[in-house]
Amino acid sequence: MNKSNSTPDILKKGWNGFLYFLKKGGWFCFLMFFLDLGTKLGMNAYFGNPVSPLHSNIDIIPGVLYLTLTYNTGAAYGSGANMGPWMRILFACVSFIAGVVIIYILAKYFKKLSGWKRYAIYLILAGDWGNFIDRAFYWNKDGIYGVIDWIGVGNSSWPTFFQYVCNWADVCLTIGAVILVLAFIIEWAVEEKKQKQAVDEAMDKSKVGEVGSSYAVAEQMMEEEEQKAIKEEKSEAEVETKTEERTLSDVLRSDESISKEDKTEEKTEDKTNVEEEKKEDDGEFSSLSDFLKGEK
Repeated sequence: MNKSNSTPDILKKGWNGFLYFLKKGGWFCFLMFFLDLGTKLGMNAYFGNPVSPLHSNIDIIPGVLYLTLTYNTGAAYGSGANMGPWMRILFACVSFIAGVVIIYILAKYFKKLSGWKRYAIYLILAGDWGNFIDRAFYWNKDGIYGVIDWIGVGNSSWPTFFQYVCNWADVCLTIGAVILVLAFIIEWAVEEKKQKQAVDEAMDKSKVGEVGSSYAVAEQMMEEEEQKAIKEEKSEAEVETKTEERTLSDVLRSDESISKEDKTEEKTEDKTNVEEEKKEDDGEFSSLSDFLKGEK
């Protein structure tokens, strides 16, 4: 595997990549990280170790929210606090590995992440490294022997029915995780809506295409009918023309026949007249002949 290809672009750019990270909201991650460290040290200095009687818990919202001081040797919200030093070492290792993985994922997909996802990861990253510092370095240093928790929430009675103490890093982890989950859900819902709209548009286009094809078929049928009608008209015209030609031919033939008959009749009449004239001449000649004979 090529190492250069597996290294995120933002890490390849070095200082310029870091400045780009700050410009795109990375400053918010550092702000939350140092705010966590500062509030922990401030609460530890205010309440003292052990907690001074002069500085007891400070109620912000009675029965719901107050300020206090405890040292947590376990995980978030005090879980695993009584499991011994080995569990604390395990939690520190988990925090470190998780922090490195989050940095790598953030760097690798930095440009692809939406703003909400990016800031959610900033919160998670700040909270993870904030608690890692306490787990890794506060082993009874300056009286501090664990993660400093100072935000007291709830009590064992109404209205919360639960009680725990956390710090700003835990708040960042919780809020960041909630925002990240919501961002994924919203993104999924938006993508599903887009896909549904795309499918609906495709179906509408398909329906329009079907209607268009129906119109095309109808137009084609109408054109075929028109062509058929034109052909029929041409055929009828040709038939009429042929009929007229035949009629004219018959008339001409009839005229020729009549003409021939007339000529025949004329010839017959002429012949008859000639014969009659000949008979008359013969009769006259016979009469003349008889007369001459009588004179003799």
